[in-house]
Amino acid sequence: MNMTNIRMIKNELLCYGVNCNKNIFNKIKTINPYASSNKSVHAAFFLLDNDVWVNSPINETYTRNSPYSIRFDKDQFVLYKSQDKICKITIPNPPKWYEQRTLNGTKMYDVLCVHSKNVLSLTHYINCYYSKIGKKCLYCSVTENKTSQLLDIEIRKQDIVETLIEALKENSDYSLALSEGVKNRNDRGAVYFSSILQKILESNILIKSSVELAPPKNDAYIDLLYSSGATSIIMNIEFYDDNFRRAYCPGKGEIDTKRYFEVLNHSVKIFGMGNVASVLIAGIEPMDNTIKCAQLLLDSGVLPIIIPFKPYDNCNLSISKTTSPENLALISEEIDKYFKNKNFSNICNGTCISCGACNVDYYLQRNDKVCLKEAN
Repeated sequence: MNMTNIRMIKNELLCYGVNCNKNIFNKIKTINPYASSNKSVHAAFFLLDNDVWVNSPINETYTRNSPYSIRFDKDQFVLYKSQDKICKITIPNPPKWYEQRTLNGTKMYDVLCVHSKNVLSLTHYINCYYSKIGKKCLYCSVTENKTSQLLDIEIRKQDIVETLIEALKENSDYSLALSEGVKNRNDRGAVYFSSILQKILESNILIKSSVELAPPKNDAYIDLLYSSGATSIIMNIEFYDDNFRRAYCPGKGEIDTKRYFEVLNHSVKIFGMGNVASVLIAGIEPMDNTIKCAQLLLDSGVLPIIIPFKPYDNCNLSISKTTSPENLALISEEIDKYFKNKNFSNICNGTCISCGACNVDYYLQRNDKVCLKEAN
């Protein structure tokens, strides 16, 4: 299968998900018991044709209408679209360190989890600040993890260090993505994430790390994250039109796009082009808005991460329509054309930005080193 077809199929999988029957779902879970958990955003990571990673929902109500299904033929999983065989898929085994426990008895999977192949994600423990005050983003489906002993930040930091040590023994290519929603209205969690990064540095652990947060009120918090060891920053505008932002992000919508661009521009100065990114959600606001915002981000040296809207069961928009793959393709093509004329000599080769499993990975196709690293 050629790369163009794989990318098209991946985009459709990101929109539609996979209609996975109970028998296949259980067979996937025998290989990876952690597939389709809240920590991996209700999805399953698998390889298409041994080439492209995709994080595709397989167990949501809306996925029952997907034209894609998985069958088990001749001792291997095969992806079908309707009755047409598409390609084989590979379900990765979970890492061995998942089952180990920290000194206080916490299972290491409850500390960090693997996204795609080489990205470790900090597990959600505490709900986002805006969720707590009743202003949760309407598309958000993340629920609180009630691992009570890890509500204590000092215990958590130690558990993160212990887990990283064991994880890196198994895979030295891991990078770390720190994201737990917005923490407060001032630093937006920068101080919290900085304290984790500083603990990692003090423990002599060398690992690339991204921090995902909303724009803090003071740019100095970005400098703090950089000095604490962060290697990339992600701040998600989601929607270009502030009216859409306020409607779909009742809390985060209080921060206008002007402030986002101010902080993103400052972040590029600190972290460099290709090490700063912002998620745009396709399929809710007009396509022209998404494309325009992506172009402005690229002009600023920021990578737009294009993710189609998905009506997860746990979100307030669960009965909404999925994003049209045709529209996603149009958006992707326009952004890709614009991206070709930009000089992104460096694209972060670690952390969430270079994973590509959850998003349209137009920028990875232009960087052979990153693309090959994720595909092998």
